[in-house]
Amino acid sequence: FQTTDSQAATLKTFYDIAHAIALTVMWLFGDFLPKKFAFLSLITLWMGFGFASILVTQQQFWLFVLLRSIAAAGTGAFRVLITVLQADHFTGKNLVLAITADVIGESVSGLLSSTVNAFFVSSGSDWRLGILVAPTLSIPLLVLSCLFLRRSERNEMRNVYSAVSNAFGIVKRKSYSLIVLSQSIALFYSLSLGFWMPSLALYAVEVFPASFLGVSYPGIMTLIANFTFFGCMA
Repeated sequence: FQTTDSQAATLKTFYDIAHAIALTVMWLFGDFLPKKFAFLSLITLWMGFGFASILVTQQQFWLFVLLRSIAAAGTGAFRVLITVLQADHFTGKNLVLAITADVIGESVSGLLSSTVNAFFVSSGSDWRLGILVAPTLSIPLLVLSCLFLRRSERNEMRNVYSAVSNAFGIVKRKSYSLIVLSQSIALFYSLSLGFWMPSLALYAVEVFPASFLGVSYPGIMTLIANFTFFGCMA
């Protein structure tokens, strides 16, 4: 789209707003959803709008923003359900292993995403390729989820007021509120840094190539992703 920095920031802002709205809805009403159906529907929503976003033209930037924002809402919601479904399907040590595998898998996918997207940028490939990778790889996982996920029981919602009251009940716990506050501050820093890091790295490699000993942009992004990954594991 040959977007400016302000347009890129606009896209990211709407993406985050949609993500936050989806998380809020899941916080308030997630206990009352049919989890398997909701999980599969949200993944399908994310994939569908992800594929649709590559069909828009350069003159339809705001349509692209809308499609990517809806896809982001689906992402935020089904990521919440992943942990819930793990708790429904595993217990004891198996649950610990499942959650650990989920965390490691998310970190590895983030590492690969940085490397692959950096390669697309440096090779002059079509930007649509970067969007196609994740939904395409998710198709077989969606099929397997349809086959093997069990239906789990859901709570009956008496009324909206009771659902909201239950959701806000946990906020009264000081330990929980302090944890959320500390994580929010940390995420504010890390997400801000993560947003600008690819652009800063690309600029630095192009303007001062000698300072990086001839290492390519994909190489730089791979190193950054590796440091982030092993830092999280530590």
